Amino acid sequence: MKRKKLLIALAGVLLIGSAALLMIRDNTSHTNSDSQDEAISEQTSDANLLRIIAAGDMIAHDSVIANAQTNGGYDFYALMQNMQPYFDAADVRFCNEATPAGGEEFGISGFPIFNAPLEWHDGMEQLGCNVINLGTNHTYDKGEALVDAMVTDWQDRNVLATAGAHRNQAEREQISYFEIGDTRFAFLSYSMYSNEPVPNSYSLVMYDETSSSAEIAEAKENADIVLVSMRWGIEYDISESAEQQRIARQVVNAGADYVFGHGPHTLQPVDRITTDDGRETVVWYSLGNFLNTQIPADTLVSVIAVMDLNLDDLSLQSIGALPVYSHYEWSAEEAAAQNLLARRNLQMFTLDEVDDSYFARNQLDTTVQAEREHLTNVLNRLTSVTILSPDEYLNN
Repeated sequence: MKRKKLLIALAGVLLIGSAALLMIRDNTSHTNSDSQDEAISEQTSDANLLRIIAAGDMIAHDSVIANAQTNGGYDFYALMQNMQPYFDAADVRFCNEATPAGGEEFGISGFPIFNAPLEWHDGMEQLGCNVINLGTNHTYDKGEALVDAMVTDWQDRNVLATAGAHRNQAEREQISYFEIGDTRFAFLSYSMYSNEPVPNSYSLVMYDETSSSAEIAEAKENADIVLVSMRWGIEYDISESAEQQRIARQVVNAGADYVFGHGPHTLQPVDRITTDDGRETVVWYSLGNFLNTQIPADTLVSVIAVMDLNLDDLSLQSIGALPVYSHYEWSAEEAAAQNLLARRNLQMFTLDEVDDSYFARNQLDTTVQAEREHLTNVLNRLTSVTILSPDEYLNN
């Protein structure tokens, strides 16, 4: 699938002022041109860096599907295309398929029983998502046949790994590994709850301390870096729960290096946890939302999580966050009437790209400055997180 080559102009900026060091790039991450990959690989740095990013919930609400509809189908990429430069400037790009896509066969539907068209995956792949979480509380909304269709559709796509939902027990028992240069990654996913009862252990991978810890330990024995996705927490709570804290420590002590939490739909703090064996790990308790049309401001304003690693020793060089905003418009009368399908002109922006008039058109009683201060305070409660401007993100 062809990508828009948005970074060609950026390459000239990145090459000015100092010698560029070659970054290890994954040749199979997505289908942008070789010249685009070279532009990213020649970023100025004091070390040979690898960048991991993680985005929050991608939720196919009815209004999201309606905004993506075209004469011939659906174009979800058009709703996220402004995010392309930031995905292109990373190596590992975690995306969370918070609601499943099985296609027309299962009936397209949004809240509360979700199923998106398969073009939902087209948009994620085109954006550059290459590590995909499939396991959430909505995964089993329409049963095993939809799960099978979702997993099958990802098999032939140009991504590094999927985890969290499987078609059978044999697939469930295979840990997802991938390599970028000489660095080997493992990716696992666990959920703490499901909206629909799941009759087996593979359609949705549930967290169990004993078995999950054993799997994570096995992954750590066979990989340099272990990524774990966790569906947990209390919806709309900006603080991590005692249960999240307890499980986070179990997961990192078992071998996880980076934990990507989701489920609350709002941002929660980031923490650096030193494990019993002395490793430094990073836990994002909740990444909030990414593409969505929920109503509260703190479900629409979130971040792309950014972790830069020194490839010489795989140490964490920096933790950052790029504020993003899922914008839509409706009138005060439509909002008062809860006319949810009236939400239109859906488009993702960085927070730096918008002003208070965007929030006014979204009927949000807040300001850009207030939202920036809120997310800064939430993320930094447990450890220091650098809030990045788009230029800082691209030129770091």
